[in-house]
Amino acid sequence: MCMIVHRPVGKSGRGPNIPGAVIDTALRRHPDGFGLAYREHGALVTEKFGPGEAKRFRKALKRVDREGASEYVAHFRFATHGPKDMAHAHPYEYTHPVDGRVLVFHNGVIDIATTPQESDTEVFVTRVLATLPSRWWEHPALMYLVTETIGWSKLTVMTREGTYNLHEKRGDWAGGLWYSSDHKPSVYTPKAGQGWTTGAYGVGGYVPAAKQANTVAAAIADRAARNTVRDVIVAAPAGAASMSGRNVDSRVLRHGGHNLTAIADMDMTRDGDYTDGVICDECYTTGDVYVIDGGVYIDMSHRGGDDPNEEEVMRNA
Repeated sequence: MCMIVHRPVGKSGRGPNIPGAVIDTALRRHPDGFGLAYREHGALVTEKFGPGEAKRFRKALKRVDREGASEYVAHFRFATHGPKDMAHAHPYEYTHPVDGRVLVFHNGVIDIATTPQESDTEVFVTRVLATLPSRWWEHPALMYLVTETIGWSKLTVMTREGTYNLHEKRGDWAGGLWYSSDHKPSVYTPKAGQGWTTGAYGVGGYVPAAKQANTVAAAIADRAARNTVRDVIVAAPAGAASMSGRNVDSRVLRHGGHNLTAIADMDMTRDGDYTDGVICDECYTTGDVYVIDGGVYIDMSHRGGDDPNEEEVMRNA
């Protein structure tokens, strides 16, 4: 649930700039530490910042960004394992006799044993990647093993010679920059027949057309049969102030005080990620949902960008 931004430098010797609005959105969504790495006179330079140093990080990022002549990688952390402090900001690094310093940025969650004082990335880098042969990212067999191990996560590896994005196709190239995850708020626009309703079916609720005539009881029974979460609220009393996305155990999905409705098929029994899995009933922005170790993580930004709490974490009780 972090975000990596890779800014390469083109043939002109300069690279593009990250839009200020994108930086601000990333800072709100991923507030648990920040990191930056770039090359200067052939050497790697890293800067790390703690959770309370967003302004300092933004200033450093814009400084390198404006210079334009340096390839860099920036990281915005949303912690799932390990303390929220500067020490656990990315990149993590190790030193290889041939490769020299190897910097690693991670977006996602890696299934590996950790202690409360360790992050999953930290353990994976020190116990796995640091033990691999030189330039493992250029060996197809080793790349296969690493990418299979990290699952849907993305990794960016930076050395004095180059930068390599693992699972690059799962990210997004926009404006000459590579983003490992969604980098701007998305607003859900309903299409004909999708069942946006008012009155007897609630205010601004999402109701699939095939289910508009169903009762709440029928919907709950349907959800129980499939043990997933999707279109879980299909009706509400007339005049209801808002709609709440709920699953069969009546857990309410909320984000920054706003009620959410699930609009994707989400299996809560296994780890997975669901792009645009929920929608806010009040401002209609959509958010990505991650199911990890029984926890539900929601990554979204509200319209207007005035929500100070951009991520919500809910654990099954």
